[in-house]
Amino acid sequence: MAISIDSIVSCVPRNRVTNEFFVPHLGEKVVEDIAKLTGVSTRYWADENQTTADLCIAAAKHMSSAGNIDLGLCDAVIFVSQTPDYILPGSAFVAHKELNLSADCTCLDINAGCTGYVLGLSLAHDLIKAGRYRKILLLAGDTISKTTTNDDRSTAMIFGDAGTATIVTASEVGNANHFIIGSDSSGIESLKIQNGMFRQQEKTQGLDDHLFMDGAAVFNFTLKAIPNLLHDLADKSGKAVQDFDQVLMHQANAFMLRHIAKKSGLGMERVPINIGEFGNTSSATIPLLLCNEVDISKPSNYAFLGFGVGFSWAAASMELGPIPFSDTVYL
Repeated sequence: MAISIDSIVSCVPRNRVTNEFFVPHLGEKVVEDIAKLTGVSTRYWADENQTTADLCIAAAKHMSSAGNIDLGLCDAVIFVSQTPDYILPGSAFVAHKELNLSADCTCLDINAGCTGYVLGLSLAHDLIKAGRYRKILLLAGDTISKTTTNDDRSTAMIFGDAGTATIVTASEVGNANHFIIGSDSSGIESLKIQNGMFRQQEKTQGLDDHLFMDGAAVFNFTLKAIPNLLHDLADKSGKAVQDFDQVLMHQANAFMLRHIAKKSGLGMERVPINIGEFGNTSSATIPLLLCNEVDISKPSNYAFLGFGVGFSWAAASMELGPIPFSDTVYL
């Protein structure tokens, strides 16, 4: 059994932050250098009263009202985020309440970052294939800006905030979907909030309560692992890399994405990039691409590639389209 995406909506905050904002914190030369490397020109940040759940719920409500999607038919909600509302209860329960979902609806939370959307699709696929579920609401996003500081050159300019909602359903038509999920836990020190939860350690620097990123380590991991991941996905799907109409990669760094595309023999017309407008929105990057950068009105062969914290990677080969409803809204 295959799965299909019946609707997808992305929601970003209204607060648009340009690179000029960082000049007083980092200096003009540093800002120019980071912008040139990452490709980020603007990003959208949640205000102090907005959470990831707020953005995902707004996306789902817009899907329901504008897309005429009956969320009451969902028999599971999967919430993927590293920035939940609470330690407990899980944000899936918050969404369940706000969206007035059925009492028969299962609530699941996944702590995952840049691989999160593809990981959520894989879980939805497996649950549907097992026969227990028919329609799953996948909510994915992050408000990483709440974990960074404006004077940290490794993270301040890169990240944006967004939340997304996707309806995943069972499909009796179409070819099988293929997934590859992997982990390399040697990277746990390279992307980390040291004192974010219960394992409190002696503070050694001012960033212990904020996101730390070893940019060089993340960059090297990505360039080593992801081109091979794309080829492995093509092999598993019985395809050549060139058979993918669109290769949607996690928006980590524009230079990195172009390098991977070139190394994989792909023209940039097949590798959409929107990091310049939205920044790195963690698990929301691939849904944002689907909503804003590709033509979902026709059937296409997609490769989705997520990679990041952990280190981890997740890839999906899916034949999708037309997707009946998609949109991007601002909250």
